[in-house]
Amino acid sequence: MVRIRTFMREWPVAWFVALTFLATYGIGLPWALLSGDFEEAMGLREGFLSLMIMRYSPTIAGLAIVAAVAGKSGLQVWLVQLLRWRVSFSYYLAVVGFVAFPFLVSLAATFTLDELATSPDLAASRNWLEIVWLYLEEIFYIPLTNGEETGWRFALLGLLLPRMKPLFAMFIIGVIWSVWHMPAFFLFEQSAEWYPLVIICMAWGVLYGWIYLRTGSLLLPVLAHGLSNATFYAFERLFPSLNAHWEAIGATEDWFFAAGGTVIAIAVILVDRVYLMTYYNPPVAEDWVSKSPRPAI
Repeated sequence: MVRIRTFMREWPVAWFVALTFLATYGIGLPWALLSGDFEEAMGLREGFLSLMIMRYSPTIAGLAIVAAVAGKSGLQVWLVQLLRWRVSFSYYLAVVGFVAFPFLVSLAATFTLDELATSPDLAASRNWLEIVWLYLEEIFYIPLTNGEETGWRFALLGLLLPRMKPLFAMFIIGVIWSVWHMPAFFLFEQSAEWYPLVIICMAWGVLYGWIYLRTGSLLLPVLAHGLSNATFYAFERLFPSLNAHWEAIGATEDWFFAAGGTVIAIAVILVDRVYLMTYYNPPVAEDWVSKSPRPAI
């Protein structure tokens, strides 16, 4: 165990990537394929049990690396940042904007006003209070079952920042993040949706990374990621007619969603380019990476 920890401390990024892919596709994928019937028999929500390992693999790998590099103190920093909610309210508004603007772009680009006006999904007679409540339930559920942000933002971004400027680190994470998704999309016959996901991972890699560094709060990217997924899952469940149209046109709405997010990411880069192109110095009390002898390899 000591020898393994030594290797992990010397090559933390390589170990993180390897552990993430191993946990996702070596353990999580077989579990997903084998546990679906059991999940259904238990009356659990689809994907709750079967996809749990795959969804949490980046966090499992990330926490393993943090423990190897910094031990208990690194895990304490993670918990502090995960629970940090007292930040400027403007950043919470930014989280909403990261989802609302691209989603509205997707709607505007794929539906006419007449189609929206005549859709039964948008009828005034629907119980809109119930729909809002179900959407809020989805927002609450998704962050609890999505285990990516600790891995990508806290662990991997933290490991890369000592050796490169934040923007470059965010781009690298976007590439790794998109490649991590690729096998699942192709295995489950969703390859057309993976191509716009590459752009989504690059754009939101910047947005999530920026809001994380600017606030020191891991909670915000967790909420942003959860809100994004929850919006699409809720749309699929609560607006079946509109969603059927999206399914009929393939990955078109994903491309528009990617375009909307890219616009925001470019705006963030232009407005805050000095910050993103300056080496990041974390608060001393939260600098868990410095405990590694070779922190960015």
